[in-house]
Amino acid sequence: MSSVITVSQLNRYLASKLRSDLKLKGIAVKGEISNFNIHYKSGHAYFTVKDSSSALKAVMFSSSVSRLKFVPEDGMSVLVMGNIEVYERDGVYQIIATEIAPLGVGVMHVQLEQTKKKLEKMGVFDVNKKKKITLVT
Repeated sequence: MSSVITVSQLNRYLASKLRSDLKLKGIAVKGEISNFNIHYKSGHAYFTVKDSSSALKAVMFSSSVSRLKFVPEDGMSVLVMGNIEVYERDGVYQIIATEIAPLGVGVMHVQLEQTKKKLEKMGVFDVNKKKKITLVT
């Protein structure tokens, strides 16, 4: 019979194994974002990256979130860069994201579309709210 260990010991062991694996540092994972949520107190982003048959939990700490040039949205195809680690308390492996890049379209395009949506919600493009321009001759 093999040795008996506690759940905490197992999770700590697996966490150390993942931390020491250089292939899991600076990894880039391609997939679709789901359940994107920024925690209101900490500013950390929690989400899932998934493809047609698997899912990977992800967290992006507030310092990295503040450097994003766009707001990730559910259903967006992205490339997530970071390190694979174990959250020891729950025994769950996840990617600690340091960067997120949209796939298929550039960051500038995503930024522009998100700004247009925001301005549209504010009524900036509403024809009924526009004032006539009077030309002075």
